[in-house]
Amino acid sequence: MNRHALAGVPIRIFAYEVGVKEALMPTQVLYFLGDPHLSSRTPRSRIDDYGETCKRKLEFVCKQAVSEDAILIMAGDVFHTPVQVTSFVNAIIRIIRKSGARIYTLAGNHDVVNYNFAKVADTSLGSLIVSGVVPLLRTIKIGKWRIVAHDYGEEFSSIEPTDEHPFLMIASHSFYATSHPDKMNLEQWEVEESQAALLFLGHDHTQYPPMEVEGTTIVRPGSMTRATSHTCNYSRTPAYARVEFDTETGDYSVTYEVISHLPASDVYMIKEEATNGVDSFDDVRSLIDEIKATGAALNPFEVLDAMDLPSEVHGLCVDYMHAVGIFRNANDAIEHGVEAE
Repeated sequence: MNRHALAGVPIRIFAYEVGVKEALMPTQVLYFLGDPHLSSRTPRSRIDDYGETCKRKLEFVCKQAVSEDAILIMAGDVFHTPVQVTSFVNAIIRIIRKSGARIYTLAGNHDVVNYNFAKVADTSLGSLIVSGVVPLLRTIKIGKWRIVAHDYGEEFSSIEPTDEHPFLMIASHSFYATSHPDKMNLEQWEVEESQAALLFLGHDHTQYPPMEVEGTTIVRPGSMTRATSHTCNYSRTPAYARVEFDTETGDYSVTYEVISHLPASDVYMIKEEATNGVDSFDDVRSLIDEIKATGAALNPFEVLDAMDLPSEVHGLCVDYMHAVGIFRNANDAIEHGVEAE
C-alpha cells in the first residue's frame, strides 16, 4: 500500500476506482483539485497557521503532479476571498513556479465579488493568471480527448464532442442537483443529456465517490482545505482526483489520492458550541438565505446579531457573507480588500 508521511505519521492513500481498464497506452494523467480556499488569515476555529497549511498542501499536490507529468486543474475558489494580502499571493506564485507544475484553473464564486466573473482580473486569482503561472482553463486538446471549462452562465448543453475529439471532459465550479437555489448548480437533466465522459465539479466541499449518470462519470473530490469547523470536516479526508486516460481509445480510470494533512484534533479548536445548530455548510447557507430574504430595509447583519447565536456559528455566517460579497458597511468591505462601488 502506498503511503505518504507527515511528521513521521503515515497517511493512507485510498481510492474509489471507476472505469478501470487494461493497461492504458498511450496515457496521460490529469489531477483535479477541489476548491483550495487559500488564505493568509486563520479561521476562528483553527489553532494552526492556516496560511502555512494552505501553502504546504498546495506544494504537496504540485510536487505529486510534476512527478507524473500530470496536468493539474483547480476547481475554482482558489482563494477564500477575492483579494488576499499581496505577500501571500506572491508566495503562492513562487510555490507554483518553483514546482514547475502545469496548472489550469476555473474561477469560483469566492474568487470574485457578487458573481461578477468579468472582474476576475481585479482579484488575487487575476494575479495568478496575469503572472502566467496559472491560466484560466478554456480548452485543452490531447489526442482524441478535449478538456473544456464550463463557465458561469454558459449553457451546459453547448459543450459537445467533435469528430476530431470524440472524448470529452468538462470541468465546472458547480453543485450537482442540489435542492438549494444556488446560482451555480447543474441539474440532473443537464448531465443526463451531456455527452461528456467525465464531469469534474468543485463548489461542493463534500467528497463523493465518482458516480455515473447516463454514461457521464461525475467526479467530486471535495475541497483541498478544511476551512470551517463543521462536523463533516472533522472526519473528511482531503484528496484530489487522479485520472489516467488513453489518448486514443477513450479508456480512463479515476482514483482519489489523499493530500498530506494533519488530523482534525491538531488543527481545530473543537468546542461543543461550534457544532450546535450548524452541522454542515448547507446549514450555514440556508441560514444566510433566510437572512437575505428578510425585509429589504433591514441590514442582514442586524438580523444575524439579533439571533444570539453561539460565537462560532456567528463567525461562520459572517465569513460566508463576506465570501459572497455581503458586508456590514463600506468600511467592512474595504477592510476585507473590496473597493466599495
